Amino acid sequence: MIKKMLYFLTGCCLFGLLSWQFNWPVLAQNQTDTTIALQHQVVNQTKQRTRFDVYDMSNLAAAHRQDPHYNQTLKTQAQTIQTIIQDQHLALVDSQVTDALGQLVFHVPQAENKTYLIVQRQPDTITQNGQTNQVVADPMVVKMADYVGLAQPAMIQTKSTGLKRQPYFFKYGQTQNKGEIPLSAVRFVLYQRRQRQKYYLTQTGDWCQSTTPKQDSRVKKILSDSRGLVILQDYQLPAGRYFFEEVQTQPNYLISSAAQAIQLDVPVVADNTPLSPMRLNGEPLWQTAAGQLPNQVMTTAQPRVINAQKQATTQLPATGQAKAMMSLIGLTILVMSFLLLAGLYTKRGLNHEK
Repeated sequence: MIKKMLYFLTGCCLFGLLSWQFNWPVLAQNQTDTTIALQHQVVNQTKQRTRFDVYDMSNLAAAHRQDPHYNQTLKTQAQTIQTIIQDQHLALVDSQVTDALGQLVFHVPQAENKTYLIVQRQPDTITQNGQTNQVVADPMVVKMADYVGLAQPAMIQTKSTGLKRQPYFFKYGQTQNKGEIPLSAVRFVLYQRRQRQKYYLTQTGDWCQSTTPKQDSRVKKILSDSRGLVILQDYQLPAGRYFFEEVQTQPNYLISSAAQAIQLDVPVVADNTPLSPMRLNGEPLWQTAAGQLPNQVMTTAQPRVINAQKQATTQLPATGQAKAMMSLIGLTILVMSFLLLAGLYTKRGLNHEK
């Protein structure tokens, strides 16, 4: 009986020792990892699940350590962040989908010198008052050095920005030396064709026919700003085809035929499918985020609608100079005529005396 008890105790000790030996490497490995918990805002309580990706941006952060605004700039680039990720060759560390409460947990290396970038892969779609728009979480930068020594893992709360499909383009003028400059205060109207008739967008969001849209006070006018930007805001256009028409340009520039029919296509919004972009002359347009276009759009100023500068013509000098020259020429002719006549009369007088 005593032998059996000794065997049993010895076996338990050996089992515990072996278990501790086998488990020790796993525990050591876990100690090099940590978690980042994320709470995403649930859109309209629809409980839609959203995928987030986390990338290692440690090298990128180190390269911009002298720029205190760089991380803040990244947070405003929700639409173009994938371009940055590809250009900088950022490595994907983890990818997770939120649960019904909008929560998820990432597993990442715990190194103090690590900096991570968390991005939402696809925007969430919401429909309110018959209008369909998108919202997307701002990119998030997590510095692991900020969490060293804390008992709790990193907890991140997303902040979402509303996206809107708003048609835009840039109005530029081509100068005589083939350069391009933005044109401000150029006027446009928007129309659609119904049974070959033009119907213009009004100030109230309705549509009307007009033979003089430039002068018609009912018709909505869209003006280019100092950067040449033309954007239609605060109007939700139904799916269909529309045209921007330039009705007034800057002096010394010509309105091209292309500027009188700038085609805008608004795609149909379908349930459970990604929201397709508007297209201007076939080119896809970015959405505005909190009313602002992406930096990439503002930097490149695309797409552009170009007006050519009028050809210079040979003219007389400025009006004042022309008048002065004409007066001088006339006075010279009169003086010469007077002198000539005086000479003739003097010569005749001398002949008579003889």
